[in-house]
Amino acid sequence: MRRCAFLLCVALVASGCSVTRTISAGAYRVAVTDGTIAELGSLGLTLHERPACHMPRTESPTVVRITCTGRTDTGRAVRVEGLVTAADTSRPDERYVITVDGAEVLRKPCLGRGCAGRRPVFDRHPHRYGDPQIHGKAGRHQG
Repeated sequence: MRRCAFLLCVALVASGCSVTRTISAGAYRVAVTDGTIAELGSLGLTLHERPACHMPRTESPTVVRITCTGRTDTGRAVRVEGLVTAADTSRPDERYVITVDGAEVLRKPCLGRGCAGRRPVFDRHPHRYGDPQIHGKAGRHQG
């Protein structure tokens, strides 16, 4: 479902119409925030409110970046970094990294319910939110 929504968004963005491009970018942001909420929920974390997302311009129309930030209901900082390459194809390469208080808690090729039936390239990282050491080490993402 999310893959279809993403492909529709990419097709509409590629069409060049600014109204369509704005609607498509908004739909993609909603899909990423919905997926983030679902993934964090599966880890036992609740967000205070929907993450705020922005999509910086890229050098290529086939590359899409998204960054979302928010806070858990207990005040922990949440950050989502997404990168999609080959966005104009039927098989885009998606990569998402979610950090909580700077510690990487998830790295996947999709978020939320859209992952059903997809073979994961990345796995969840072990995490222990009660462990004070996790807050002293910043997560690193190369790529």
